[in-house]
Amino acid sequence: MDGSEGRCEVIGIAVIIGEYKAYSQTIGVYSALVMSERQPGVHVYVNVEARDFGSDEWRPLREMIHNRAALEIMEPIGVVRQRDQDQSARLGPIVVARNAARYWALRSDMSSLLFIDSDVEPEPDGLERLLAHNKPLVGGLVPGRGAHAMHRYVFGKQTQEGNLVACDYGTCGYMLVRRDLLEKVEFRWGPSRRRPDVMLSEDPAFAEDALMAGFGRFYVDLNATSRHHDNPGRPLFLGGVAQF
Repeated sequence: MDGSEGRCEVIGIAVIIGEYKAYSQTIGVYSALVMSERQPGVHVYVNVEARDFGSDEWRPLREMIHNRAALEIMEPIGVVRQRDQDQSARLGPIVVARNAARYWALRSDMSSLLFIDSDVEPEPDGLERLLAHNKPLVGGLVPGRGAHAMHRYVFGKQTQEGNLVACDYGTCGYMLVRRDLLEKVEFRWGPSRRRPDVMLSEDPAFAEDALMAGFGRFYVDLNATSRHHDNPGRPLFLGGVAQF
């Protein structure tokens, strides 16, 4: 509760569902809806990249979010993917979707925005745990999926402070961003600003830009755990991880 104004703090949760993630269409959304029921003032937004959202394939999601979330449908854009981890085709739409969620939050008086990817299933208390840190950029602990399940999405130089790990970057797939950072930094992918010869996906690019804008490092709460669901029809194999 915001005591100075006598009202609840307004928080957004944005669930991003990519073109290849129909198999997980209700997982992240269900987690977001559970979180919204645990805490007042939480609004849910769902961005779906789909060729035909009216098809039977998407019926479970349509039924789940009926009158319970803001919805934005995005037609697939860019080059047709040859595989799930085809970065040249997948990152453009992902960045568009994340920035659409960012604009959605900034049009309101939301103080923070939590991103959840559709294949990530946080624990129900995850939002509360992340909010308690009052960090500009803090994420939950996400394991790899498929053949990469033994890894965790905590990258670069790491410094542990209790249950928090400061790192170079984590994943945007389970990440809480405070409003002051959202106002200053957009999502992007492409060359590193510090090392232009290195290409970055949106996860390290956002963390790098936040650091350069004076918001500090990316923190990961080791107690804000989650499951990361793989595609049973197209499991991620050892050589299938994206190169950046």
